[in-house]
Amino acid sequence: MKSFTSTLSRATRRIGSSSCSLLVVRFSASSKGCYHSNQLMRNQTQETEVQDAESLSVRVAKDIDYHLNKHRFERRYLSQQQEDHMNEMLNNGQPAEEKPFEIKSKSPKESEVVIKLPFSTDSKLRDIYMNAFNGMRIGRLLEDLDALAGEVAYKHSDGFDKRRPLTIVTAAIDRIELQKPIIPFFDLEIVGKVTCTGKSSMEIRIEVHSLKKDSPTSDSSLYSNTFTNNGLSEQRDLVMVAYFVMVALDKSSNKSTVVHSISPDTQEDKILFEIGKENQTRRKLMSDLSLMKKPPSDEERLLIHDIFLQKMKQPQITTDFDNSNPNCLTVHQLSLDGGEPQACMPMATTRQSNIKIMHPTNRNIHGKIFGGFLLKEAYELGFLTAYMFTKHKPVFLALNENSFLRPVEVGSVVEFTSQIVYAGEKSLEIRCEIWVLDPPTQKKMLCNIFHFAFNSPIVYKVVPDTYLEAILYLEGKRIHNKGKMMAEALHSKLASSY
Repeated sequence: MKSFTSTLSRATRRIGSSSCSLLVVRFSASSKGCYHSNQLMRNQTQETEVQDAESLSVRVAKDIDYHLNKHRFERRYLSQQQEDHMNEMLNNGQPAEEKPFEIKSKSPKESEVVIKLPFSTDSKLRDIYMNAFNGMRIGRLLEDLDALAGEVAYKHSDGFDKRRPLTIVTAAIDRIELQKPIIPFFDLEIVGKVTCTGKSSMEIRIEVHSLKKDSPTSDSSLYSNTFTNNGLSEQRDLVMVAYFVMVALDKSSNKSTVVHSISPDTQEDKILFEIGKENQTRRKLMSDLSLMKKPPSDEERLLIHDIFLQKMKQPQITTDFDNSNPNCLTVHQLSLDGGEPQACMPMATTRQSNIKIMHPTNRNIHGKIFGGFLLKEAYELGFLTAYMFTKHKPVFLALNENSFLRPVEVGSVVEFTSQIVYAGEKSLEIRCEIWVLDPPTQKKMLCNIFHFAFNSPIVYKVVPDTYLEAILYLEGKRIHNKGKMMAEALHSKLASSY
């Protein structure tokens, strides 16, 4: 009977708790006599195993939920660091209301926040951040960077102080630059701090470091020749740099309010402070020269006119693949910038879009849709746009420019659109727009704009057909050239990929 019971136990575990009641055991006639005497024991054993299996399922579910909340959702609301920071301010021995709030100068170190993602030891967490090609899911990481920028801004501005509660919003993402490919089998350390301030704005620099201290896991043997020597390495590589501009708003009036100034105390912080001042000047200049404010330059007007003339004078328009194919693409042989004629496609043929409804799961602490979620969705659509156009897996280079025009409410119907606006020698500039739709009236409102750069084999260039597309083309060219120069200035190893 001991053998029979152990066999039953093993069979029960193999079939699972949901099938225990359907298990039929055949036994010999010699076992019938002791069947009734052991029925109670077997039932108790089965009930115990069912409970163990159920409790195991609960533990696994809670474990997965823990990782999802800790690394995806927790920092959208109130992280433990923010909560401790707020409690420290409110429990300083005096009621907060008795002492007026003071604007002061802070060092960058006081706003520093460090987040670690232990991919080398946590396979569940690694799965969350891994894409379909066994690489890093960049969109998920961009989402984390936006959350971290908000946390740094709240920490620097004392945004949770009840004497002056603030609403921190993302005004712009100046740039997110990929320095090196990110391997998801090594730990990541994300460090953010305020490096420069304006009256109500804060520039936040975020660095992402790859920590390769131990031997990679067996799953990462594919990458052993990329960054390691004989599978062993101890390195801390800078793989990504990001600049966010956050603005503090008074919670009651929703108007901008003064924040603490920054006082760099180390040589590195002083350099970053000067870079921040240069970034402020550059952003203002770019805003003043925007094609939404001023007409194109003479050189840009001549370029657009030349493209128009070439398309009008071209005796024949070749088609891709076969003329009998209804899905064939119109291709022009045009000379751009005085170069050799090359295959060019209309910009409109690269357009991709999808529509989603915004659920409460993706809201931030202010009840609006979290900007990092919108950034992730825009990035993944831009990635697919490049993939569909080039037919090769693209490599993310940078988020070159973006605009957060207005918040997105929970329950909104949102359309994500993406199209290629410029193609360089080795890379594409993709413009992603986020529109809020009103289904009853069919009206829509532009809320966000992102420009992503991807490296991929360039088979075709893109050219505009309308004046609106011409403006987007020229804007994309400007952003692309600026991104290339900044990549070189930051000494990115991917600068040659532009």
